[in-house]
Parts: sequence; C-alpha cells; structure tokens
Amino acid sequence: ADYITKPFQPEEVLARVENQLRIQRLTKQLVEEIKERNIAQEQLKNKEKHYRRLFEGSVDGIVLTDMQGRIIDCNASYQ
Repeated sequence: ADYITKPFQPEEVLARVENQLRIQRLTKQLVEEIKERNIAQEQLKNKEKHYRRLFEGSVDGIVLTDMQGRIIDCNASYQ
C-alpha cells in the first residue's frame, strides 16, 4: 500500500507503518459498523412488517393522525 525509497529515515518508516496500521484498523472498524447498521436496518424492516400486519389485520378501526389532526393512515376496519 506504500513504499519508501532509499535512503530512508527511521522516523519516516515508523510514521508510514503507523499510518498503514491506522488505515487498516479504521477500515476494519468501518466494515464492522456497516455490518451492524445493516443488521439494525433488517431488524427495523422486520418490526415494520410486523406492525403493518397487526395494523392491517386488526378488527378494530385504527386511524393515524399527524399533530394537526390530519389523517395519515387508516386500516380497512376503520372504513
């Protein structure tokens, strides 16, 4: 990922190695965070599907309104 030309300074070698290790560590951390976010998104999708089944399958009429009282959604039992 990097190269050093001769003659080289020990401080430069150390700095470049540290930078490469930092890049590798941050890349690994980013990959893990992306995996965790994907898992969380999948869990949220599953919860939304479950909520939607409960909402649509309810025998009771359900109406969702916004703060101004406008109807956002309602299930078939409400109509």
